[in-house]
Amino acid sequence: MAMQAAVIYYSATGSCAIAAKALAGKLGASLVELKERKQKDYSHVNASFMFAGMRAVLGLGARLEGQPWKDASAADELHIVFPIWASKPAPAVNTFLRRYDFTGKRVVLYSVQADPNDTAKPTREKLAEKIKARGGSIAATYYLLGGGPGKEPRAELAEEILRLS
Repeated sequence: MAMQAAVIYYSATGSCAIAAKALAGKLGASLVELKERKQKDYSHVNASFMFAGMRAVLGLGARLEGQPWKDASAADELHIVFPIWASKPAPAVNTFLRRYDFTGKRVVLYSVQADPNDTAKPTREKLAEKIKARGGSIAATYYLLGGGPGKEPRAELAEEILRLS
């Protein structure tokens, strides 16, 4: 029996969406978007952006539309594509990770950040440990260079994530 895969992603400015959609197409995976109930404009540095960054630093979550943890429950393999804000996962991603039952799941993490240095490696390692503690196994973790606030998403992300997977 073939493994079922799901690509879970949150994208405030479009970078993670580009990567996640390309990856889902390659894998034949279902696509699960994490959407905040009250989505703010994070496309440029403003008060909403700063507040969301502070929430990320504190490890807080966000209220999500629907129940994406249930939408991805049938998958055996999860590919989680998420933005890094202030060296931490975005709040929407924190909520998903806290609510999802990783028991028996194979997980691949893809962090996307504007910093050209892989400053998110410790964050991916910490997330990997949390997922393992909740019964999942980590197949791999990757870093991708994305756009930042006020910048266009990098179309090259689609090609880059396909080379990793």
